[in-house]
Amino acid sequence: MGAAGNAPTSGGPAPAGRARPTEAERQRGNAFTAAAATRRFLRSRPAVRDLLGRWLGVPAAELRLAYTPLGKPYLPDHPGLHVSWSRSGPLLLVGAGPSSPPARHHPAPRRPCGNGGAARA
Repeated sequence: MGAAGNAPTSGGPAPAGRARPTEAERQRGNAFTAAAATRRFLRSRPAVRDLLGRWLGVPAAELRLAYTPLGKPYLPDHPGLHVSWSRSGPLLLVGAGPSSPPARHHPAPRRPCGNGGAARA
């Protein structure tokens, strides 16, 4: 998967090829009490949809994200695909794959390791 870059948080058109937060994402993001958490959430969800949409060949605006009762993300329109993502500072790492969950949370490395599957969110 490639890098998605920054996504707008509200208002105005999204840059060409970039997703904007959905109404549900805006509502969920605005429920955060810390402004920094709201900004990070509203930037990361469209970036996740951008990355997964490019990988699947689906427009980001049409890619639906949902969550299990325990909060695990999944793609209702792609039941055989498991997805996961993690943020660390300005970086967003997205993993996807068939059959079993693609990643587990690990602490951020202490030294730079490139950005093969990471994007600034």
